[in-house]
Amino acid sequence: EKLEKRYRVIAIDLPGHGLSGSDKEINSMQFCAGVVADILKKNEIADAWVAGHSMGGYVAQNCIKHYPELFKGVILLNSTPFADSPDKKEGREREIELIRKSKLGIPNMYAPANLRKFDEKIEETVEISETHDPNGIIACIKGMMERSDTKEVLASQQRAMFIFGTEDKFISTEVRENLIGEFPNVKAVVIPGTGHNSFIEEPEKVVE
Repeated sequence: EKLEKRYRVIAIDLPGHGLSGSDKEINSMQFCAGVVADILKKNEIADAWVAGHSMGGYVAQNCIKHYPELFKGVILLNSTPFADSPDKKEGREREIELIRKSKLGIPNMYAPANLRKFDEKIEETVEISETHDPNGIIACIKGMMERSDTKEVLASQQRAMFIFGTEDKFISTEVRENLIGEFPNVKAVVIPGTGHNSFIEEPEKVVE
């Protein structure tokens, strides 16, 4: 809503999310990128910035990898170019089991100090998540588990940005600092006091 004041914004329910159905066992990041590309082509758009949060960042990197002619830059919000490590894959397997039991870890996406401040938003997110088809979300998690490293794609970008939170439980300080050092061509913005949902916790700073 804040970006709409300056830009045309297209916000997408990726397959398996919101009201977008999914009949695949695995929603690969390349498949999701193809959906994004189809939407842009249908709307005759070929000069877009693609911004993706968390999993959306993995999709965004596949967008610029497979459809470079459609995009002029990429913004990764609380996301990285790394493939899942064995430990990360184990964590996603546990996440799948929790989803099957209708248990969600939404509060973990916020900085601890922000939990009370965003009580209503967390409750709203949980309610929205309950409208999703669990099998669709699981298909996306499996897609994240099988994704490949996209470091070379990101390293080749002249217009790219990282947005990180200092309290992100999913991207450690060490990983964040290593990324900033490894990709000097990517502008990095670190927003203090925010967790994995920097764009919700400090929307004005993210827009800036």
